[in-house]
Amino acid sequence: MNNIIKKGTLCKHFKGKRLIDKNIYKIISLNNKGIDIDSSITYTGERNVKEANNLVIYMNIFNKKLFTRELDDFYEELDKEKQEEFGQMHRVEPLTKEEKKEIKTKKFVIEKSIMSINQKLKEYIEKEVFPEYDKNESGHGINHIKDVIKRSFELVEENKLDVNMDMVYVIAAYHDIGHHIDSKTHEIISADIMSKDKNLSKFFTEEELKTIKEAIEDHRASAKEDPRSIYGRIVSSADRNNKVEDCLRRTYTYGKKLKPDATDEELFVRAYGVLQDKFGEDGYAKFYFKDSQYENFLMELRELLKDKDKYISTQREYIKKLKKEKKI
Repeated sequence: MNNIIKKGTLCKHFKGKRLIDKNIYKIISLNNKGIDIDSSITYTGERNVKEANNLVIYMNIFNKKLFTRELDDFYEELDKEKQEEFGQMHRVEPLTKEEKKEIKTKKFVIEKSIMSINQKLKEYIEKEVFPEYDKNESGHGINHIKDVIKRSFELVEENKLDVNMDMVYVIAAYHDIGHHIDSKTHEIISADIMSKDKNLSKFFTEEELKTIKEAIEDHRASAKEDPRSIYGRIVSSADRNNKVEDCLRRTYTYGKKLKPDATDEELFVRAYGVLQDKFGEDGYAKFYFKDSQYENFLMELRELLKDKDKYISTQREYIKKLKKEKKI
């Protein structure tokens, strides 16, 4: 191991059986003295740091936090029980070639980013906020919210945005919570519900909560003004449909909520007009970042919208399929 751990080496910490569960570190420097370690670097060893002369400085590649501990701790061999439990022999081991490729995949990066959210905050949102989405129609239900969360994280990764991911998570989690109260002003209602949630003050400053509130208020595609912050632009972009089938389903279920007595054919005609206004060549929906998924979706949907009869026929068959599968 001594000749493998070098500056720039990518390593995995033994915690967790799967690679996604482990912390991934990059070696920043070797042979550091404890007396030179400043407060921006967290010491994780068990000795007197000031007396150490052979410290490794390493960085978590996902949250960019810096740590240090004695070099010989890196080479510590785990007992047989831990080797079996965690799938490696030592406390820290270099990544294999295959693992180096895996950690660069979009799927891995997004899943790791979501896992990095403050665990207590995540548990609170999942327990107290997510169940509220049962009150919304399916197009704005919990599956949509989870998709917007995932899409928000994808946008941050694709565009290398420097933002607070806990804030991104909360904005996406709350953005449609008031939709069942009044769809036309749901962004204001949702922001108000969030701002009255006193539990969030445990996790954010007043200034951060103000930004979160504004981002929720600004997320609507039909808003005349652009979002006031990067956070508003992220959730607004992530809230856009990026799958044609989602458009076919959501415009139908939402139209049914607005006009429960309308026939399916009337709802299909309404949906066509809604999607033309929003996503047509001169549509009002904006996107603020590079988003390869959205760009491909827009091309596919606009091609379908060129022929009204074809669009209606496509939606008719898809809704028929969903009804048969009892998904709507």
